[in-house]
Amino acid sequence: MLGIARIPDAAEGYIYAVKREMEKIPEPFIRDDIKRGIVKVQFSGNLAVIKTKLGHATGVAFAIDELNLPEIIGTLGGEDTLLVVLKEDTDRQKFLKALLD
Repeated sequence: MLGIARIPDAAEGYIYAVKREMEKIPEPFIRDDIKRGIVKVQFSGNLAVIKTKLGHATGVAFAIDELNLPEIIGTLGGEDTLLVVLKEDTDRQKFLKALLD
């Protein structure tokens, strides 16, 4: 794992950063990145499949990880789709509210 992520930057829009060099990203930037990137969310059991704008999935996955939501076990991002593994019996509406509010 390279530990590189595309993160929001107030001055330049997005920048690439090595995880160990990143400062804590302010939550409003994280939530804004999530809201702008997500197109659709579908569930199957304890899995959430999130469709994003092309090229946004890994950034949205990183932003979701930064929220440290207790309902989430992990994320996996591609180009325009990411998978969120939720804890068993997670309330889907509670997860969506925590993610998008």
